[in-house]
Amino acid sequence: DYTLLSTMEEVEEVCDELAQTGDDLACDIETTGLNFLTDTIMTIAFSTSKGNWVIPIFHKDSPFSEEEADSILRGCIKEVLENPSNRKILQNCKFDIKFLLKYDVHPVNVWDTKIMAHMYNEILPKSLMDLVKLYFSDELENL
Repeated sequence: DYTLLSTMEEVEEVCDELAQTGDDLACDIETTGLNFLTDTIMTIAFSTSKGNWVIPIFHKDSPFSEEEADSILRGCIKEVLENPSNRKILQNCKFDIKFLLKYDVHPVNVWDTKIMAHMYNEILPKSLMDLVKLYFSDELENL
């Protein structure tokens, strides 16, 4: 289950909470392509033990204007990802961070599941789907 944030008030409320939490915070972005120079962030999602939220930043169906989307990234998202009090958990963080840096967002205390998986066992595949199948196979069967 996730909550789609579709108003500035909803985004600000969730980001205010996430910017101050000490809980681990999973983060994932979806983009229009692989080139951080020419492509854009479509959505950004956050998960904690308290919930899952999706913000349609520059998505084609986003309720936000370009100005609002830019403000969300440079304000709210920046505060959340630059909070030094918690771990930000990403998969292949170098990809996401390249896109975030375009908006002056400099995530701190980042943990990369792809790198951690490699350090644990360099022989196994490292894609997110492979890791989910390996470590959460029981949960997948129960869906």
